[in-house]
Amino acid sequence: MINYPATASIINDLSNDDLSLCITGIGERVGGLGVYSAVGLTILDRISTTGLSTFGDLVARAITTVHLHGADGTQFAEVALYDETGLLRLERLDGIGELHDISLERDAMILVSTGNDRIVRYQVGHGFRPSFETLLTSKRQIDTWHINCVTPHNGELFATAFGRRSGWTWRRSGKAGAAASANETGELFNVTTGEIVAKGFTKPHSPRRWKDSWILADSGKGSVVVIPDDGDLATIDCGGWTRGLAVVGDHALVGVSVRRGAETEENSQESQLKVIDLVTKTVIATEPLPFEEVYELVTIPNRLIAGLQRGVATNALRIYERSRAEDLWPRAEDNPFTRPLPEQDWFATITAQIPPTVQAAQELEISVTLTYLGSTPVASIGETAVSLGWYWDDAAGKEQGRCGFGQILMQGSTTTLMCPITVPYEIGTHQFHIGMVQESVAWFEGGIDLEILVSSKS
Repeated sequence: MINYPATASIINDLSNDDLSLCITGIGERVGGLGVYSAVGLTILDRISTTGLSTFGDLVARAITTVHLHGADGTQFAEVALYDETGLLRLERLDGIGELHDISLERDAMILVSTGNDRIVRYQVGHGFRPSFETLLTSKRQIDTWHINCVTPHNGELFATAFGRRSGWTWRRSGKAGAAASANETGELFNVTTGEIVAKGFTKPHSPRRWKDSWILADSGKGSVVVIPDDGDLATIDCGGWTRGLAVVGDHALVGVSVRRGAETEENSQESQLKVIDLVTKTVIATEPLPFEEVYELVTIPNRLIAGLQRGVATNALRIYERSRAEDLWPRAEDNPFTRPLPEQDWFATITAQIPPTVQAAQELEISVTLTYLGSTPVASIGETAVSLGWYWDDAAGKEQGRCGFGQILMQGSTTTLMCPITVPYEIGTHQFHIGMVQESVAWFEGGIDLEILVSSKS
């Protein structure tokens, strides 16, 4: 649930614009991807994620990898690309170290390879192999700058970094590294021109634009900083490790995690979402978040949320066969594809253009759009398959058929099917029904019932 009216108001404003707030989290115990709606935060999965970006009909996601090297001695990263249906592709990118952020373009992705001080533009090259164009790199390429976040603005690319060191890495352990990392050496800079926009920060992240100002998370100081193009900067204290920013109107939403080194068994999962009024420069709401550390906040078009939720479950048959092979559900009653749905899930909406008069024995093909409203995922597989069904006059009669869907449908999922329908031989007026059905269980509410005149062949 949402605790503060200010948060609810912002989430509702986003919803009115057909947008949702997505939040990524990292951590060996509690990372993942979540989405805010009017009822609160829904966790889509528990896969630790850093950067998240959207462009057009796609969402790109930076999957967290263990800070080790690949089999050939190179570092590697993983990027997942989603569309409205689900996971479109998963890329292993050799040579990218500790991928922190991602910015999706029309035909490419900007990747922040923090582990080797690089910002690169990635495209699919010859032989479907990754092709990288280096936009920025340091001399030593061993995380001496700790470049972490990027954002485009007016055709140029901007980034934050902890500071331009040369003698050691930001991952260096020990007192010397810890002391040096506390210095105010962080900066916001223009990757395109090389110009330093602002400096003097402690471990900055998440640069964003708001009106005529830059905003960023000054993570090491637990604050958000507003940097006007002309004027003095303003600092808003948030009381923890700030990272991940989304600007919505005159408000900033920021992720706040427990400061590194200050975690205990009790507070290690107590991250927060804070809402800042950018006009008054004050925190006006705080919501709890179930992540060990928050990394990114991004607004995503609502039409893409179902794809993020479905993920790899685009092929229902593959999921079903894998579940049987791995014995994920040793008891038949535990398998969601073979058990009857509860009655509260028997709901869907159906829209279709069906002619009022048809010819006897005609084979029709009708475009049908359905939206599943139940909370249990469904698929057209198994003994109690859920599908689009139709019948003439009597649900128990012979004149009926089914039209399956290939992917798993989640709550709110919408799909359009071309459904073949056979018209009866008998001339006259017939009752016709089309809607969702679970075999041997029930027909769903929300179907279409019509009287259709069946005429003789001309």
